[in-house]
Amino acid sequence: MDYSSSTQQCDSETTEPVPQENLIDLKGLEPQLPNINQLPSSILLKIFSNLSLKERCLSASLVCKYWRDLSLDFQFWKQLDLSGRQQVSDDLLDKIASRSRNIMEVNLSDCRNVTDTGVCVLASQSPGLLKYTAYRCKQLSDNSLTALASHCSHLQKIHVGNQDKLTDEGLKELGRRCTELRDIHFGQCYKISDEGMVAVAKGSPKLQKIYMQENKLVTDKSIRAFAEHCPELQYVGFMGCSVTSQGVIHLTCLKNLSSLDLRHITELNNETVMEVVKKCRSLSSLNLCLNWSINDRIHVKLGNCNEQKWISQIVI
Repeated sequence: MDYSSSTQQCDSETTEPVPQENLIDLKGLEPQLPNINQLPSSILLKIFSNLSLKERCLSASLVCKYWRDLSLDFQFWKQLDLSGRQQVSDDLLDKIASRSRNIMEVNLSDCRNVTDTGVCVLASQSPGLLKYTAYRCKQLSDNSLTALASHCSHLQKIHVGNQDKLTDEGLKELGRRCTELRDIHFGQCYKISDEGMVAVAKGSPKLQKIYMQENKLVTDKSIRAFAEHCPELQYVGFMGCSVTSQGVIHLTCLKNLSSLDLRHITELNNETVMEVVKKCRSLSSLNLCLNWSINDRIHVKLGNCNEQKWISQIVI
């Protein structure tokens, strides 16, 4: 049998070209890698909402133009936490405010390069601003508060602790124009006195929380004004202020009072504390630390109240 001729015949058959119409396009059968950009923009925006401002601006926005546009979506500029970022300047605030006019909350704490000019521009372009926080911005003055009061009349929260330049003039503007205030913090603003505080109290009937700390010019006159004009108060803090039992006793009219911070009050007696506890049945937290005039008798009485389960936390 001639095997060589048979082999040659097979070789010749295998080398014949295959017609093009019989070829299969294998590239079309290869699985395509998933692309995140194929997701609907609403899904991507939801994903981006879990990123911090820094992650969106310095990471995600640099991936591609599409992601940059998503990172600049207006919904991400409703709440701005710029705290501690020294690169934040007046110019940057201007750019942010001009891009998004629906800012509702901003935190500028420890932003040392932001001046009154930047805050004024931000306020003028953010009429819907509800919450403003700027702790330890010692360079800011009454001009900032005046601008906020003039342009952001719906303000509900303003925390500006440790701002040495603030005076009663700024507080008067808040009291005159911002009637929706619910939460204020002016701790360690040492130039603030009863004059400004009373103005805020009279103009803030919906106030629920007030915190003061080491404001030595704030006296019983202020605490009485808040007790009389702000019936919805739930949290009251006057740590280290110049208030006494004569002012604290007025808090007994606050039926919704749930938390009271009276640390470091030099003239506070047992009888006043017990009267407040007795009248304020919603009270659940009481802090009396650093009050040397409070003696051991108050421990027993407050302990009895605690057993009745209407005060859950007592710190003495």
